[in-house]
Amino acid sequence: MSSIKIYNNENVDSGKVVLQFSADWCNPCKVVKGIIQELIEGFPDVEFYYIDCDLPENSGIATRFAVRSIPNLVFLKDGNEVASTVGSVPKEKIKECLDELK
Repeated sequence: MSSIKIYNNENVDSGKVVLQFSADWCNPCKVVKGIIQELIEGFPDVEFYYIDCDLPENSGIATRFAVRSIPNLVFLKDGNEVASTVGSVPKEKIKECLDELK
């Protein structure tokens, strides 16, 4: 069973990875998290990471991917960004981005 993991300086430069830049106080972030949780089972080979932008230790990865607004999803394949979304986007758009990882 797949789940969203809390980011803790993992290497995101290999495999299929989705980074969810978010914050607990952000209501649109909660909507996006719910969508991810609905879709996650269909993508067992993808690692999903939740990155709390309020934590100083996550500023490096946020800077690396030029995160300026949340919610922000970054879709990576072997460390290369293949898609990204900013804001509360529809489920169909998130699924499209996940499909690009296949």
